[in-house]
Amino acid sequence: MTSLSSSITESTNPPEIVGIRVRPVVAPLNTPLRTASGVMESAPLILIDVETAAGVTGSAYIFTYTPIVLPAIARLLDDVGRTLTGKPLAPASLTEALRKRFVLLGTPGLLDIALAGRHGAVGRSRAVAEAAAGAFARRKSTTGQGVSQLRHGWS
Repeated sequence: MTSLSSSITESTNPPEIVGIRVRPVVAPLNTPLRTASGVMESAPLILIDVETAAGVTGSAYIFTYTPIVLPAIARLLDDVGRTLTGKPLAPASLTEALRKRFVLLGTPGLLDIALAGRHGAVGRSRAVAEAAAGAFARRKSTTGQGVSQLRHGWS
């Protein structure tokens, strides 16, 4: 694991992605949601966690509207996630590269849903990593304490 101070410096050296965890869930709703398509008694969701070499994780979720597409989108996220391991945590660059990779297939539909969820989790990972790096720099300058003190409160 790379130290936080060396992995992020003014947004120029983002940490690398070490893994993307995808968990499809169907959460019951206390109050059913009435839509033009019918009544939804549960929320089909995909929970996405992007783990970084800096030791931080960003999370996002996708609401798939129907449990029928839950496995398909989860599989897309798993497959796309494997291609991102080792890549820098740069949301815009990753999205551009993925869109270029799928130009022949096209991204409208399920792939766009998967890419949007992944983009959200990568963006949150980047924000958390940058905030943590800023907190580390401030804490080190005022207390002389290092990363181990900062990480203690992250659990």
